[in-house]
Amino acid sequence: MARRKQTELNLETVVRWASGLSRPQRRDLIDALLALDEIEDSDRSLNSNGNGNGGGTAGGYIELKTINGCGPYRYLRFRSQGQYKSVYLGKGEED
Repeated sequence: MARRKQTELNLETVVRWASGLSRPQRRDLIDALLALDEIEDSDRSLNSNGNGNGGGTAGGYIELKTINGCGPYRYLRFRSQGQYKSVYLGKGEED
């Protein structure tokens, strides 16, 4: 079987993909991206002046989980449309 060509991930590709989502799915995507942005801003603030709580903002936070002794696994936790949501981000770095 021929290997499928991997699509380059860029803004145009993401927006084209998002246009196929339902309105509630797009809202969840927007809220998740805003939470990631706030976490990044919080991390910058923490690194620059030593203040903050490690990225746990009102908009969202990254949680590291160990499952059955494996991990850590990174999850984005955020609030969207009045509900808490969770998105798996991939395996985290071990300390």
